Amino acid sequence: MASYRSRLNLSVTTSPLNGVQKLTFTVISSTKRKIGSTIFVWLFFLLDAGQLFHDLFFVIIGVCLFR
Repeated sequence: MASYRSRLNLSVTTSPLNGVQKLTFTVISSTKRKIGSTIFVWLFFLLDAGQLFHDLFFVIIGVCLFR
């Protein structure tokens, strides 16, 4: 059981709901964290290169023109 928990990121948060504390467990596996960080890095590189907003601008203009 300890080895299973060591591979997971476990965070416990509480939030008030109608005066009652609601306990929420969030478990994120290391694989999902790695995938999320990889997507973030690729979006950062696209933004840094100016490609992300450049491409979105022309897609929006194209949609508006062909309505």
